[in-house]
Formats: sequence, structure tokens, C-alpha cells
Amino acid sequence: DFIQLYQCRLLLAVIYSNTERYSLAEYEIKQLLEGGYESVQAYSVYSYILFQLGRTDQSLDTIRAAMELDPENANVLNSLGYIEAEQGQRLDEALEYCKRAVRKAPEQAAYLDSLGWVYYKLGKYREAHQYIKRAYSISDDHPIIKDHLRRVVEQVEPEG
Repeated sequence: DFIQLYQCRLLLAVIYSNTERYSLAEYEIKQLLEGGYESVQAYSVYSYILFQLGRTDQSLDTIRAAMELDPENANVLNSLGYIEAEQGQRLDEALEYCKRAVRKAPEQAAYLDSLGWVYYKLGKYREAHQYIKRAYSISDDHPIIKDHLRRVVEQVEPEG
């Protein structure tokens, strides 16, 4: 059954990603996409895998393919904004994507962190601190959010 195969491969890719076995994750997602199954979820997972593998340009292309399928998907908006911020690219555009994601899911820690991270990259440390602090308070000690908070605090505290 194609749907079951899709679900199994997608789940395997997520499990492999969560255990940092990105080559195996990539294999599973590529099998889906090459088999003709294109979905926002598959493209989003693949974009994350590519980002973790350091293939940022491919990651951006892949998340943009997801955006073509669902331009209002909060996860896609957040992912695109975060990746662009990480690369220091199109920061004004990244800010808008992250704001839209937060409007759709205002208590999602990852989205709050991404919005704060774009503000950080823009040099707007007080705004960054506001969002990343809130993200950290609901993130259950997530290591990336914790690192972002530490970096923002280093910039905010000297300002007073």
C-alpha cells in the first residue's frame, strides 16, 4: 500500500534524523520523492536533513518547494526564515516569514526562537531576547534555544 509505504519511509527518515543518522534519513526521503510522492512533510524533513548535512543551498531549494505546495504552512515559514537567518541572507524576508509562523502558532518554542534569532542577526538584541527567552521558558531546556539565549544575553547585558 503506497500510503503505508509513505508513512513508514517518512517515519524512518524522522527517526534517523532524530538520531543524527542523516545519510540514512536522506535515503528514505529521496526514495519517497523519487517515487513521485511530494508533500509538505517530505520536503520539510528533507530540508532539515540537508541543513544538518551542511548543504544549505539545497535545503533552501527544498523548503521553497514545500512552500509552493503550502505557502501558509507555519513549519515551512519558520524553516525558511530560520535557514535564511542562519545564512545571514534576506533578513527582512526571514523576519516576515518567522513573524507569520509565530502568528499561526504563538506558543511554539521553535517558532519563537527563530523569530528571536532573526532579530539577533539584525542586531536587534532586545527584541531577540524577548522572543528567545519566551521560547526557552517553554522549550524544556532545548540545547539550541539555550545557546541562542546565552548568545543574546551576552549582547543585551552590556547594553544595560
